[in-house]
Amino acid sequence: LRPSHPQRYPQALWTTSYEGTGGSLSNLLHSSIYERSVFAFDVAPAILLLLPLYLIELGSVGLLLLIQALGLGLGAFALFRLGKDRIGYLPSVLVALSYLAFFLTIRLAQGRFFMLTWSISLFLLVLDAYHRRRMIHFYLLSVLALACGIDAAWALLALGLYLFAVQRDHTHGII
Repeated sequence: LRPSHPQRYPQALWTTSYEGTGGSLSNLLHSSIYERSVFAFDVAPAILLLLPLYLIELGSVGLLLLIQALGLGLGAFALFRLGKDRIGYLPSVLVALSYLAFFLTIRLAQGRFFMLTWSISLFLLVLDAYHRRRMIHFYLLSVLALACGIDAAWALLALGLYLFAVQRDHTHGII
């Protein structure tokens, strides 16, 4: 099985929610499919936010794909809000719909759940929060995006450089 197997997260979340960790962090999100924690492949602590869904027996692969689609929808909403004031209402609707169609087609056609997909939408919300001068949202969403995967750190670095160099915001560009 590949590290992107669709049963990787549901099986590990179910095991952790029902069997616990046995007092060891190495058993956190342990997958019997891989015989190790899913964090061995992808460090994404935000996945722990889904544990309550498995505790109340709502977790499944379909639910994870739905959550991924909702996350992409948030990104389309953020794109619309960012573009509405700059390029107008209709063009920003078209950009948001194009974004949604592109990412939903790719992610859902593959039938795989990637926690990193949420970071794309969260970074769009981070940029929206910055432009609306909501700095508490800016920082909270930045931390949540980082919790979606280690690769999100590169995007946060690029965002910081953009704020520092282009926006000339030395306070928030250092994030």
